[in-house]
Amino acid sequence: MHVIKQLSPEKVIQIRGHIQANLFPLATAEQAKCARGRLNLWLQAEPNYGTRKYQPAYHDQRLWTFCQGIEPDAALAQVYFATGNHGISWHRDASYARADAFIVNLGQVCLQTKMNDGRLISLELMGGEIISFNCKLMHRAIPRSDARIGIGIWKDAIAIDDPKNWHGAMDTLLHSHERGSVSRH
Repeated sequence: MHVIKQLSPEKVIQIRGHIQANLFPLATAEQAKCARGRLNLWLQAEPNYGTRKYQPAYHDQRLWTFCQGIEPDAALAQVYFATGNHGISWHRDASYARADAFIVNLGQVCLQTKMNDGRLISLELMGGEIISFNCKLMHRAIPRSDARIGIGIWKDAIAIDDPKNWHGAMDTLLHSHERGSVSRH
């Protein structure tokens, strides 16, 4: 886990403002048990853990272009809101995600990762950092402010049982976004 880029304070204000005005009103309660109390909104595609397929998610071209600037092969992203100091407890990202992932941190937080050799890596962040990390290692986020916003970005998805369940659905969703037909799930 390491910081790969620091955004300017002006860029952080710009992104936070766009997210708060356009995406926060659409956010829903996080379904993952490790993130109870947190709000989120998936971009492009949302993994359905019950069916192991994707479903259409919100499409925001401005924010998606920003995410692809970080990872050109990005397939999905999650905008999350740690209101009321709700972070996310120890977890590994689910089967929808490859190991290489990114976080755009837009608030004060302590990110921690447990390495396979037992070491604990901690980063105290103030906002504006773009972090690259292995999302298959145990990790968590401890908010240091009441209104932290973050964006998780995943390069592409991994099939759980049948590659057609994930990749085929992802191809269909990406093509529908190209036609502009998906706006909200």
